[in-house]
Amino acid sequence: MANSPWKNHLGKLSEQQEAFAAELKALQKELEARDDLKENEELKQQLQTMKKELRETTTKYERLQEEHRKTKLALQEQLVDEKLQIIRLSKRKVDSYFARDGKGNRLAALEQATKRKLEELQRLSNEELGGFASDFRAKITNFSLELKDRIAAHREEMKVQEEALRQETNAGYQVLEAEGVDDATIQHRVKENQLELKIGLNWINKIGILLIILGVAAAARYSYVSWFSPTVRGISFFILGAAMLVAGEWFYRKKREVFAYGLVGGGIGVLYGATFFSYFLLDILSLTVALALSIFITAGAIFLSLRYNSKTIGSLGLVGGYIPLYSYIGFFGLEGTSVYIAMAYLLLLNGTVMAISFQRRWSLIYYVSFLFHIPSMLVLINISENAWMDVLYSIATFALYLVVTLAYAFRYRQKVWWVDLLLLGANTLVNSMVVYTLIAEVGLLDFRGIVALGFAALYFGLGWYTKQRLTEDKSAIVLFQSVSVTFFALFVPFQFNQDWLAIGWTIQAVALIVYSLREKVRLLERAGWIIYALSLVVFGIKVMISPLLVESRISTLDYFVPTASLLFIVYWYLLEMERAPQTEWIFARLDVFIRGLKYVALVNMWFFVVYEANRYFIKIVPTTLTQYEFFRVMLLIFLTLGVSYVVPKLPKLYDRNVHYISLGLFVLATVGSLATTLGMPTLESTWGENNLANYLAIVLLLGLNAITFMLGKDLLRAKMVRINGYGEWYVLILAAYMLVVVGAIVTQQFQLGDVSFVLSSVYLVLAIGYLLYGFRKGHVYLRRVGLAVTLLSTGKLILVDLTFLSELSKIFAYFLYGIALIGISYLYQRMSNKE
Repeated sequence: MANSPWKNHLGKLSEQQEAFAAELKALQKELEARDDLKENEELKQQLQTMKKELRETTTKYERLQEEHRKTKLALQEQLVDEKLQIIRLSKRKVDSYFARDGKGNRLAALEQATKRKLEELQRLSNEELGGFASDFRAKITNFSLELKDRIAAHREEMKVQEEALRQETNAGYQVLEAEGVDDATIQHRVKENQLELKIGLNWINKIGILLIILGVAAAARYSYVSWFSPTVRGISFFILGAAMLVAGEWFYRKKREVFAYGLVGGGIGVLYGATFFSYFLLDILSLTVALALSIFITAGAIFLSLRYNSKTIGSLGLVGGYIPLYSYIGFFGLEGTSVYIAMAYLLLLNGTVMAISFQRRWSLIYYVSFLFHIPSMLVLINISENAWMDVLYSIATFALYLVVTLAYAFRYRQKVWWVDLLLLGANTLVNSMVVYTLIAEVGLLDFRGIVALGFAALYFGLGWYTKQRLTEDKSAIVLFQSVSVTFFALFVPFQFNQDWLAIGWTIQAVALIVYSLREKVRLLERAGWIIYALSLVVFGIKVMISPLLVESRISTLDYFVPTASLLFIVYWYLLEMERAPQTEWIFARLDVFIRGLKYVALVNMWFFVVYEANRYFIKIVPTTLTQYEFFRVMLLIFLTLGVSYVVPKLPKLYDRNVHYISLGLFVLATVGSLATTLGMPTLESTWGENNLANYLAIVLLLGLNAITFMLGKDLLRAKMVRINGYGEWYVLILAAYMLVVVGAIVTQQFQLGDVSFVLSSVYLVLAIGYLLYGFRKGHVYLRRVGLAVTLLSTGKLILVDLTFLSELSKIFAYFLYGIALIGISYLYQRMSNKE
């Protein structure tokens, strides 16, 4: 019994020990469940989350960078600031997530809790275990020390990993802050839309190539009477063309695509010229060989255009094919069978466009071909002595461009683009007028209505075929059917006197439209618009064929009626839209249509005023009047100023776009005033030769300049304030001042005589100086002024100066300007690659 209390006490201690052991095991399991490995996994997950957020931030930044590429020149500083703000914000977030001095993490909290439990165990063991306390206390102390060592080691490892991650992140941010906005990425898109690069890299290159081709043409004519044998001359031209093709291929492989396209296109043009001159001028090729070479070059042009997928090559090759024809006509003329061979040559040359149209939809080449071919066709028809051949040639040309505009759409079952429809309309208009003019020469004037029926049947068939093949192309179907109806409608008036047809149809159409608007009869409204459109077509035809007639048949009344009727219809519709804004109109967007028609009517009103004033001036004022041309120009400028002042005052017509029209007319009058001041001297170099007309002219000129100055002073000041700063304006002012001073000294002040080419050359040298200085000092606007002066001096050379130069001077001018412009283009190529 004596041992019973001890047994009970030991039993209790044993139970407590077992409880303590169970608690220690639970604590151990908890520690194992929350050991450093799991904590490390959690930290790794956090790291992956941060990396994912960083990738998302980077992706978002790249998307924003892509959206802002096209506006980089104006917003570059803002982009840099925004990027740095994003970087700093992200950096602060990372610092916050990985802060060294923040609250302890979960591992530290667990450590403190464990320490407290161990200390509690030690306290209990000291109080209750008695003799066994030292043994258990030693075990608990050892376990506590081991746990503390493991926690300390894990903490040091986490600090090392955290510091490495922090350093890596900071290094990445420092790199991002140092590099700023990636210019190479931004400029890749922006440069495609910059006007400066477009001019310096594309236009200058093409003009330089064309001048080289002109130099070849001039050299061919000059060498015809001066140098070498015909065979050597012909071979040299072919070698030059081949060399340009090889050089273009070389530059293409060097990633100088724009420069390469210009060389390849120019090479094709030179080969066309070499073939043309070898047959017509040098007489070293037979007709069969020349045509075979032309076919070969044409096939090569098609192949190269498709291979490089370049409209530039096709356009330059096409234009180059016209230069030898124009050169030969200008120097030697065409007659006899040569005219018909030239017709075949042009059809073959433009056959490249038809061939390309089955593979590519390159509307630019279509328009280049049309704009060069139609004037050539008119020239050849004028030279030709066989009217029937002229009719066939015109019909073949019409068929050629009919196929060109529709081939791609019909082949691939795609909609016909509106630009192609415009070209088709122009083709129909021009060739129909040519045919109508020619049938009178072949004695078939009484069959004009039959020709109209032929066109109507053709377009009816096109409308039917389009409806079958391109069921969703409603615009093309409606256009073809409308043209068909138009030609059917013209069948009757073409058989009778049509002088009063347009006026009668216009009056009828206006009456129908006004009545239908008041009575809300939409069918009559549509009919009125159709008749009005027909009246405008008739008037347009009369205007187009009038220059071909001996005496113009367009009277003031013919022009006044459509001008006044258009303004009246617009004004009436504006009144009706104000009275009944909820009315269902025949046009889905009537307000937009009427506004557009209003702008056309106002511009047409200005043109009517200046056109009729000019015609009456020519009719009334004798040409012997001193300063006759000056007074005529002054009349047109004053009228333009007057219209620009009156247009904003018209009731119910004024809006923001009308303000822009008025502003445009004022700018036009101001430019005319400046051009008159610089280009039309009012006083003779010898004062004794001046009379009252000279003094009146100088007074008018001074008055005009005073008016334009007073009206434009505030406008110019307001516009300059809105421009982004004045950083480069002093350079521009100095450059403009230098141009004016040099021009005045060379032409107006010293009266040196014929110094036109010298003036152009001086301006070219100044322009090159502007460009070099602009590249060196980074003056963007100065470079653009240099480009503008280059274009102006080159245009002046082509349009004016070459007329007064000798043959050697022309050759020198061609090559001088060509090499200079190609050099400028190469500078821009280098700038483009650097950016």
